Amino acid sequence: SLIICFPLYLGYKNGTLITRWNSVNNSKTTLKEKVVNFNKFYLSHFSPDFLFLKGDLGMPGHFITRHSVKNIGELYTFQLPLIIIGIIISLMNLSNFGIVLMLWLLFLYPIGSSITSDGILATRSIIGIIPLTFFSALGLERIIRFIKGVSTRIIRIILYLIITTVILFS
Repeated sequence: SLIICFPLYLGYKNGTLITRWNSVNNSKTTLKEKVVNFNKFYLSHFSPDFLFLKGDLGMPGHFITRHSVKNIGELYTFQLPLIIIGIIISLMNLSNFGIVLMLWLLFLYPIGSSITSDGILATRSIIGIIPLTFFSALGLERIIRFIKGVSTRIIRIILYLIITTVILFS
């Protein structure tokens, strides 16, 4: 542990450890402004604009264009209902440790990008892809389970074709 931490200690001592932090943190703002910005940036990670419509390039104050495609969200739009269904199912099953872990990860993922002064960057909140994909898959699994319960074969086939078409053309 000491061997691993020694370079960190040296970097802190000579001031190079927090150089990047100082460049993305606006120390001239008041605590109240930092809290307001944190709340704004945190909540923006869950906005339809960021997740499904515009991505981080469409967010106010964003200027780095090399990490995103303009007018494309971070997720596919067909995932929105799947994520909502997956979260609802998860909230009804809080006894499962894996589900609780995914809910915590969903709650924590915006923090890395929210504590800086330069706004939302998808690269700082990339860890959010894990819980969002998990809830999307959980929602899709529940829909498929529902379709399997439909008694009429032709209706099952039509529902599968609709789902497949929506996903393929997204």
